[in-house]
Amino acid sequence: MRKPIEKTEETIELEKKFSAQIRKLLHSSVHSDVSFVLDSGNVCIPAHKAILSARSEYFESMLRTGGMSESLQSEIV
Repeated sequence: MRKPIEKTEETIELEKKFSAQIRKLLHSSVHSDVSFVLDSGNVCIPAHKAILSARSEYFESMLRTGGMSESLQSEIV
């Protein structure tokens, strides 16, 4: 059985930096690979399939290659 890694100031700072980088990615449309189109096309929300899939079983099923038609679309209405 592996021992848990002790959190040092360095690992805590790396985790904070990683969190900030992911937050920046989420709040930007740069590198997004899917958009949700709402309100008859008046609202467009860019997203990242990998992050949606990692955070939600629903989206993982929807976006799995060979799954639903949404897996092949870059816009989901």
